[in-house]
Amino acid sequence: MTVKQVGEELGLQVAVRGKLEPLRGKLSKLAGRGRLRKLPDGRFTARLRPAAPHADRRNRGASGGR
Repeated sequence: MTVKQVGEELGLQVAVRGKLEPLRGKLSKLAGRGRLRKLPDGRFTARLRPAAPHADRRNRGASGGR
């Protein structure tokens, strides 16, 4: 999605470029934290989730997980 598309979904005034710049910064910050992916063309997309790790049986505590 482009920043403009996200702004439209949020109900921002997308015709005013200054309204989108703070949103662009927030989306970039989320991409930096790994919550979103920033594509080379500047668009943003949801990050693909890695497969869930299997439960490690060694870390179940003193009771052995029972």
